[in-house]
Amino acid sequence: MLYDYIIVGNAILGLTTAYRLTQLAPQATLCILGPAGRPDSATAAAGAMLGLFGEVTAAQSAEPLDQAYFQLAYHAQTIWPDFVDELTRQLDGQDAVQIHPNGTFILHSQQSAQHRDTRNYQAILSALRTYQEPHTEVTPGDIPGLSPAECDIVRGGVYIPRERSIQPMTVLAALETILGRNPQVTYQDATVTQLLTEPHNQHRIRGVLLDNGEQVIADQVVLAAGVGTQAILDALPVLNGCIPHIMAGDGVSFVMDQTPMGTHTIEHVIRTPNRAGAYGLHLVPNVQQPTLLYLGASNVLRWRPVSGASEKQAQQIKQESAHEISTWLKQAKILAVQQGQRPTPIDGYPLFGACTGVAGLWLLTGTGRDGFQRAPLLSWHIARQMTGDTHYSLAETHTLAAFAAFTPERKPLQTMPQTAVLYGDATSAE
Repeated sequence: MLYDYIIVGNAILGLTTAYRLTQLAPQATLCILGPAGRPDSATAAAGAMLGLFGEVTAAQSAEPLDQAYFQLAYHAQTIWPDFVDELTRQLDGQDAVQIHPNGTFILHSQQSAQHRDTRNYQAILSALRTYQEPHTEVTPGDIPGLSPAECDIVRGGVYIPRERSIQPMTVLAALETILGRNPQVTYQDATVTQLLTEPHNQHRIRGVLLDNGEQVIADQVVLAAGVGTQAILDALPVLNGCIPHIMAGDGVSFVMDQTPMGTHTIEHVIRTPNRAGAYGLHLVPNVQQPTLLYLGASNVLRWRPVSGASEKQAQQIKQESAHEISTWLKQAKILAVQQGQRPTPIDGYPLFGACTGVAGLWLLTGTGRDGFQRAPLLSWHIARQMTGDTHYSLAETHTLAAFAAFTPERKPLQTMPQTAVLYGDATSAE
């Protein structure tokens, strides 16, 4: 089959990119490739906090790269409400996408001696003040639903009203519905095993090979396959050693029915700062189904993806959340255990843009735990580059310049100790 564009990946980055391409090139034909069940997808197991300041750590520095990455995230945060409205206008009422109206509480815990929460918590407060983001420092008694095992385990916290959440599968369903109505868009439930280049020119993309032996042909291919991207790149010798290796941040999360918790249900995002292993506890309420609650999430970095939820990770999340946030969580009924794999390059920075070594090949991956929050912005800019749209405003030109630092073919960027990349802590691997 012959198409104008192939999108490898059917989670948030792949679908938003396809959606943007239909807007910018309405006559173009697109093929979206990915297994229907989305195995190991980071999106499918995400809590989808539209968080920015809550992700700040002390390991982030004044380096220009860190500032550029934060600025991109800040811009992405501002466009989410309009993006949701845009999707909802194209859907029937029952399919509408909603952002949860309640904000986020970030806890300052007495566990800081072990987890070094204090440094990251103070870094969050500093970023909030620098960017003049509305926030309120609170006492433990000001945090609805907080009921830790020890009354003095939480020192207090900060409430960020604009740090909200959304249901990731609702967004994916909305995008699938809109794209499914477009006759120019084709879906295939398939796995890409290999990139195809021109027979006499390995430096020009030709299409992809599927696991069923079928070839899908296009002049432009974007890899947005999360942790699956690395195996595809491994099968293209011309790029060997040119792109930072993409590790898998293995995360476990739960979906729970909080009805048995009675009046102690959680109605705001409640989270800790990020901790060793680049994870933090977080509870995320469901705006469509208020009885449901998301609990996550661990993050164990591996060189290659490993399927199957870790019992050790799951037990750690359950025990720590009940101990630090609410003992009533022990009463909640677990409905599902989810596993996701966050694509994390060895230098901690995303892989974005054109591959100069293979014309027509684009990468949009390596976003770690931040892919969902950044998706509307990242997809818009890569689609504009793919379609040759050069009508940029001055502000958009600055944004595009920030993206240039994260070009896929690069030596690993190093602006902090390696332990900070791997563990979210500039001073220790813990």
